[in-house]
Amino acid sequence: MRWNFGTVYKNIRKSKGLSQKDICNDFISRSSLSKFENNTVLPRYEHMIYLLEQIDMSSDEFSYICNMYKPDKKQDILIAFDNLTSLVDKEELNELITKCSSFLKSNQSKLINDIRDILRVYYNILASPPNSSNDEVSNLFSKIWNQFEKIDTWYYYDIKLISIVLFFIPIDIVDKFVDKILKRLDDYKYFKDMQIVQLSILMNLSTKYLYGGSQEKCKAYSSMLMELSRKYKRYDYYLIASIRISICTNSLKEAQEKAMTLKFINEDKLFSEIQKELNFFKKN
Repeated sequence: MRWNFGTVYKNIRKSKGLSQKDICNDFISRSSLSKFENNTVLPRYEHMIYLLEQIDMSSDEFSYICNMYKPDKKQDILIAFDNLTSLVDKEELNELITKCSSFLKSNQSKLINDIRDILRVYYNILASPPNSSNDEVSNLFSKIWNQFEKIDTWYYYDIKLISIVLFFIPIDIVDKFVDKILKRLDDYKYFKDMQIVQLSILMNLSTKYLYGGSQEKCKAYSSMLMELSRKYKRYDYYLIASIRISICTNSLKEAQEKAMTLKFINEDKLFSEIQKELNFFKKN
């Protein structure tokens, strides 16, 4: 990361054809802006937000530019975590676990540590023999969940991590906290980064109740997922929700036909997971 933030800001301002007067208005003095651009002082938070708004730039973009147009190590991990396509790909999980461990050797971050712990549990599940007991896994996830129970207000990454551990939390605990989860999703409905997390939470809730034998709740969350995925134009999630509703109404032939659409749009990994689900309910 380049620490000469002021120089970077000055270069961006000039490249946009903006004078110091254009930036300052009556909110900040030109002398304060000059000191910042000469790297002699750092502005207060509210001033920095204002300065970035004046050049039409987000703090994330500014940090990205300051880091020579690439994410820093922590951001690189978070981007990889956000873009994790599946929790059933051992190679992908192991690569991200290794990145987390490397980062934590020289940095402290509870978030990165939590991400690593959760990914390690999923990796161990994949490495375990088929049909092995999930008791140890459930205990580990319950331990992770206990951290979230103690937090009064959940934020973006709290909710994302909750989405991942949800399936392994006892259903009575999920029942207890589901309203709080949905309330926080509603609080974040205009926060673009939360869109995929919203979809994931609803999908995982439908999964939880489907396997827990509560078809009505599964249908309710699947219907919510269909509505939201249509709004966000995420038709992979839409198909999953539609398939779940068909399973809940015991329309397994219809569910199988819908699942084939995933195959046609080259969602092979997703199709494979849904096919396992369908095979399970065909036998039961």
